[in-house]
Amino acid sequence: MSARPAAAAARARPARPRLAGPAPEPERTALELELRTLQDFRIIVGSARAYDATVRRLTGISGSQLWALSEIARSAGMSVNALSARMAIHQTTASNLVNALLRRGLIRRMRDGADQRIARLHLASEGRRLIQLAPRPHAGLLIDA
Repeated sequence: MSARPAAAAARARPARPRLAGPAPEPERTALELELRTLQDFRIIVGSARAYDATVRRLTGISGSQLWALSEIARSAGMSVNALSARMAIHQTTASNLVNALLRRGLIRRMRDGADQRIARLHLASEGRRLIQLAPRPHAGLLIDA
């Protein structure tokens, strides 16, 4: 008689057919948890969409643009890289947000006096007015999620 390791013996056994009926308790609990998590995620996404729609209706800009605008208001003279770090987004995404805000006249981009390669971001008067009208929190509803 050969002595096979236990792992090899376990792999060699054919799988037992599943019996019809309710799933064993741990499997049912895991499935319920997965479904509840999916439902909670749908609620979060729905809330974010509703908030963004409210921001767009009241201000004419997206929720992410409002967040970027509020970060620039908080730290006048910040760079695009600093904005991307503050919002935890890619630098290219932050640059796109800045360009949209520039096109609307909500911010100004000024070159740094000491280093002309760096552009500093400042609120324009229209941006300041819009911040006052916008619903809070400017960073959106999911910042702490």
